[in-house]
Amino acid sequence: MATDLAEEQRKIHRGVAAAFLLCASVLISAYLFLPNVVEFPEPDLQSRLVFWACANLIAVMWVMIGVGMVSTGRRKSAADIRGSAYSPASPKIAVAVAFLQNTLEQASSRFLRNLPWLCFPRTVRCR
Repeated sequence: MATDLAEEQRKIHRGVAAAFLLCASVLISAYLFLPNVVEFPEPDLQSRLVFWACANLIAVMWVMIGVGMVSTGRRKSAADIRGSAYSPASPKIAVAVAFLQNTLEQASSRFLRNLPWLCFPRTVRCR
């Protein structure tokens, strides 16, 4: 089955545009309304560390979901049960492995992006 590259690229562009609009609206809403709902931390390091850890919990949750998906897939597949050190992932768990890899990349970049706020609280302001 041949895939029309131009059509697939249009689908991706439409998805990216929709995701951009959704993220922009959520970001604007958070900027306007979140300071009224969430108490931001004091300038001391302990308060900032606790807030940083809590803000990153959602990313940790998604990484744990990805690890669970891969480990469950490995336990249920004879070709994958020995792990990736012995053979590449089979098609049965390939999507779960890709999900985990992407989630790990996004989570680690999120942790690093949030570090300047943790280290230099005076340079990053919500309002």
